[in-house]
Amino acid sequence: MARLIGFGCLLLVLMSAMPNQTWAVKFYEKNDNSLLDNRFRIDPKAEKVTFVIKRMPGAAATILVQPDGSKLYSSRHGDNVKWHEGIEFDMITIIKPMPGPWQAIGKLSPDNAIRIVSDLQLHMDKLPSTLYSHEQVKLTTALLNNSGAPVNEDYIQDLIITMTLTSLNDEADDNFAYGHKIRFQFLDDGKGYDEYPRDGILTAHPSINAPAGKYRVEVSTRNEVFTRAFRQDLLVYPRPIELTTTESFDQPGPMLHYKIDLDEILPETVVVKGFYEGVLDKPLEFIGYGKAGEEVLTITLPRPEEPGKYTVSTTAYATTRTGRELVLVLDDGIFRVVPEPVTPEPTPEVVIVEVEPEPEKSALPFYLMIAGGVLLLLAAVIVFIIWWKRRSIKRIAQKLAEESAVTAAPTQIKDGVEELNLEEESKK
Repeated sequence: MARLIGFGCLLLVLMSAMPNQTWAVKFYEKNDNSLLDNRFRIDPKAEKVTFVIKRMPGAAATILVQPDGSKLYSSRHGDNVKWHEGIEFDMITIIKPMPGPWQAIGKLSPDNAIRIVSDLQLHMDKLPSTLYSHEQVKLTTALLNNSGAPVNEDYIQDLIITMTLTSLNDEADDNFAYGHKIRFQFLDDGKGYDEYPRDGILTAHPSINAPAGKYRVEVSTRNEVFTRAFRQDLLVYPRPIELTTTESFDQPGPMLHYKIDLDEILPETVVVKGFYEGVLDKPLEFIGYGKAGEEVLTITLPRPEEPGKYTVSTTAYATTRTGRELVLVLDDGIFRVVPEPVTPEPTPEVVIVEVEPEPEKSALPFYLMIAGGVLLLLAAVIVFIIWWKRRSIKRIAQKLAEESAVTAAPTQIKDGVEELNLEEESKK
């Protein structure tokens, strides 16, 4: 049952006793008294309500006035209220709301109507049971109401999905004791992998950047109003296509080698597309196609004229032997271009006329000079020895003479005749 309150833009919602049934009615009517605008009534049997209120661009969050006159703010409300303040809307969930007339105050959008829903369910496609490392997967999600139809995109605006991959701790796997979180946003803009804009079905395209192994996957969403989650086990295989690069002056240009795991991939379905960049004005694109039975797809790039370091980025598209289509992001490849060695130009032959120098005066050979020096040194040594011998002999003779003079009796000689000392003789 619904009834009009006041003269403003009014929404009257009657929640039935059935917990999964929702009623929503829009009213648009002009009125000069803005205080009576944007009123709505909540039935006493309502256990939980969630509604969205659109605002003017840049306007502050809406203020809710409860039937008893108390106010609820985005930054100040009870524990039974969850409030998500978007860019141009407020999404509010109230558990056991106060029954009676409510009012929304703020700079609301002219085409605003308060939408009330209940029993929202997050639906998301499950991941394939087996994936490959660095595989990009397409995921779709939608918030469904009790009838199973997607709700308005306002409810899921700004929605961030967190996917957590936790290793099951098998020691034989590459991901032993590994945990990783992948955060991504779902969009409903009709671009990229999203088919239709604003159809309530949102699309994301995350890359599983995790090592090979067994995982427990948990996907959850939270925007301060509602939280939903689901879990599943997942097996991640090693990446079935890998890139290596080679470069040589003997090659026409750098070569990219894409090795394909033939046990997993049909090689004739492989398409690699990418670009390389470095000291270039803009990246240069390339594409290559695999062939049946060939394990390696080789692409020869034109050799860049400018020397330097270049980085190759590649996305590979392929079909598995089970028929599943893959999109893989490969590791970057690197090659370097160095200047080719320059061959020196031949120089003209120069004839040099040498002028013979005048003959120099002959000089004694070096060995004669050495011999002469030795002879002079030898002669000096001989002279020194003779001098030393003579000096020694003279000293010895002198010493002997002194000793004989002391021991001999003293005599006086007069006129050549020796005279005895009579005095000495008489004493005897």
